[in-house]
Amino acid sequence: MDNIAWTLQEAVAFEQEIKKSRFVGRAAPISDISETETILADWRISDATHNAWAWRFRGHARCADDGEVSGTAGRQILSVIEKSQGDCILVMVSRFYGGIRLGAGGLARAYGGTAAACLDLGIRRELIPMTSVRLHVPFACSSAVFQHLVQIGISEREESYVSDGLILTVKLTISQAEALAIALPGLTRGEGVLERC
Repeated sequence: MDNIAWTLQEAVAFEQEIKKSRFVGRAAPISDISETETILADWRISDATHNAWAWRFRGHARCADDGEVSGTAGRQILSVIEKSQGDCILVMVSRFYGGIRLGAGGLARAYGGTAAACLDLGIRRELIPMTSVRLHVPFACSSAVFQHLVQIGISEREESYVSDGLILTVKLTISQAEALAIALPGLTRGEGVLERC
């Protein structure tokens, strides 16, 4: 899956002890940024010394150290997600302090390592990049365009009418969009127009 974004199939957990501190990692797929606050609240372990976390979702990302030395926890978790091409994922690592200081480097390795081990346990699901396109199609060619959309697996579309034809908005994969751009002139006698939304 090199260079292909992925998310987890389902939630996963991992636990390890490092110099008497216990690190509990949890990771889950997310379908919307709005659900992160609820998941973080549910996962927060009240008697843990720290509950550091990070999430990444379609170009947006956040992380928090939750009181650990700045940059040693949340940033390390986020770095693991980003370097592995993970997306639509939330990871929390909770630490129970065991009495031995790990130092900044040790903390970074512990949080990053726990996050990486947790994600490695999960079943990965490839994220297929999607795009939206707007088609301007003459009325006389609409039947051929509808038929072609069905053939390439596109059944959902938004339709609006203008004086000289239809405006269709469809969501499809990048490869479907490229194939449609190639096919459209033949389907519309060169009169169809495709624009990225």
